Amino acid sequence: MPSLSRRPECGACWSSACRPKFVRKYVDLTEVLDGAFRQYIEDVKSKDFPQPEHCYKMSKEEFEKLGIDVD
Repeated sequence: MPSLSRRPECGACWSSACRPKFVRKYVDLTEVLDGAFRQYIEDVKSKDFPQPEHCYKMSKEEFEKLGIDVD
């Protein structure tokens, strides 16, 4: 699998090929970002994320104010 952080759909390119000449490189985050993206994808696919503690709750009344029928 190609590096996830170099894929256009990720919205960013961290490789030196995409870095403008006037930008100084302080750190290479390619491996860190690839690992984070891969772990996130694995957690979502395995349904380990999100868990209830990662979600916000909204009352039925708030849904109704937005015109959303929850029944």
